[in-house]
Amino acid sequence: MYFEIILVSPQARGLKDGRTEVKVKMRSLVDDSSCLFERNNFLDRKYRMQEMYQDYIEGGNWDLQGVGGWVGVV
Repeated sequence: MYFEIILVSPQARGLKDGRTEVKVKMRSLVDDSSCLFERNNFLDRKYRMQEMYQDYIEGGNWDLQGVGGWVGVV
């Protein structure tokens, strides 16, 4: 996977004014598909993956339920 930070202006979202939004573009290096995550969705996913990895290192039970695929994609 390749990750890139994207700044989306209000004008790009079709708004006259407002705040610039931070999004994360995720691109698969296997099939070149991509999607955008809102900042909070990306961080939630990142922390879930860290917890799963920590469980794996400690020899505990870890599962992929709700983490696989493009779950939580904007």
